[in-house]
Order: sequence, then structure tokens, then C-alpha cells
Amino acid sequence: MNVDLNQNIRFSHAGFREFKPGETHLKRYCVEDVLIVLFSGVLRFSENGEEREVTPGHYYVQHHDMEQDGPEPSDVPKYFFIHFRADYVDEGGLPPEGEFDYEAIRPLAEELNVLEHSESTLIEKLALFYRILSVLKGETRDVTVADRLKRYLTEHCTEKITLDSLSERFGYSKNRIISIIKENFGKTPIAYINDLRLNRAKQLIDITADPLETIAYESGFGDYSEFYKLFVKKTGASPGEWKRMSREGKVDAWRK
Repeated sequence: MNVDLNQNIRFSHAGFREFKPGETHLKRYCVEDVLIVLFSGVLRFSENGEEREVTPGHYYVQHHDMEQDGPEPSDVPKYFFIHFRADYVDEGGLPPEGEFDYEAIRPLAEELNVLEHSESTLIEKLALFYRILSVLKGETRDVTVADRLKRYLTEHCTEKITLDSLSERFGYSKNRIISIIKENFGKTPIAYINDLRLNRAKQLIDITADPLETIAYESGFGDYSEFYKLFVKKTGASPGEWKRMSREGKVDAWRK
């Protein structure tokens, strides 16, 4: 059953939650619906005796008027929850589970959390809740882990990125992260990130008058010699040659 987005949805409350190691989902009869958006770890629980598991990058809607329990410990899940009450439909609406875009949902969750701890009105919180539902509706089953990795790496390639940080953010092992990037982009993670940084550097060379050393650092390279060698290897031109050709409008001859 899907959440009916064409009928009135009654917002109750929301917040962030993080389990301790070995903690289990509480046992309760919940009279409200609960939207769970999982950022890391694994959340395990049961509904009317049927076991469920929510993994990073996925959301799940716990249906109202069900017996919930925690038959097995969860793996230190970190998630955002929203208690509400809605009607359900067989077709259309928001599916009871699916994938979500971390970069789109996280700031909305943080904003709603702030509203929950301020003197904000119910209408302000309800409006933000509807925005979250709208984003989830648009992203269900369409956004893959590779899509989310690509967006994140593109937006953060100038920052320090490690396999450990990617593993923690996306909830997959380091080996799995490597496999996803290789399978979808045909490169190792470091090669893919370096290509993104190199493209950023080319853009900065083309449109700014900044020194090449500054551009290298602003593009995410910690060492200019590393940047220089990679630039020559990938383009066949040195950064200085690229800059000169760009100023003369002849840079297309060097592009690869």
C-alpha cells in the first residue's frame, strides 16, 4: 500500500535517531505512520511478526496500527524519522519503501529538525514535510547508488575524499564502493576523482586569471607536481601551454 499524496496528511513530530551498538528496535503498538530515512548503518525491526531491514540510502514507511518489535540488534543505524498519519492507496502515491537522494533529503531533514526545536508553527513544519515527500516521490527507485556517488563526487571532488569517508557516508564496504565506481564509470575511485578535479582545473584555467598553483589547490590537488604530471598525461599539454592556448582561442586543438 502506498501513501496517498492526494489526501490530507497529518504531521505529528520528527527528529534524528542513532542506535547504540547492540541496540534493538523498541517493542510497541504504533498508532501512527513513521517515515524512516536511513543515512548509515542497518535498521532491523518487525511489523506484525514480519521482519524488515532498512539499509543506507533507503527510506521505509512503517504502517500505523501495527505491532513493532526488534527481534535482532540493528547495526548502529543513523536515521531521520517523521511520525504522521495518512491514508493509503493501491496505486500511485508514495511507495512504502525506496531509495533516496542523500544530498537532496539531508538538508531538508536538518531544517525540519531545527523547526521541531524552535517556536515554528505547525504549518511551517507541515510544508517542509510535504517537500520531503515530494522529493522522495520523485526519486523512488530511480536513483541508484552509482547516481548518488556520481553526484557526491562531482560536488565534493575539490575536498579530501577517502574510501573510509565514502564507506561511512553510503553505508557500503570499501571494496563495494570500488566495485560500484569501476562497474559504472570504468575507473578506480582515485582515477575518477582525479578526472573530475582535472576537469575543474581546465575550467578555472579557461575562465580565471588565477596562478596555476592556486588553480591546482582549488581543484583538489594537494601537490602541484602531481597536478602537473597528470595534466600532461591526460591532455598532452602542460598547464601553462593549455592556459596560453586558451587565451589564444586555440585550446580545442589540445582537448582529449
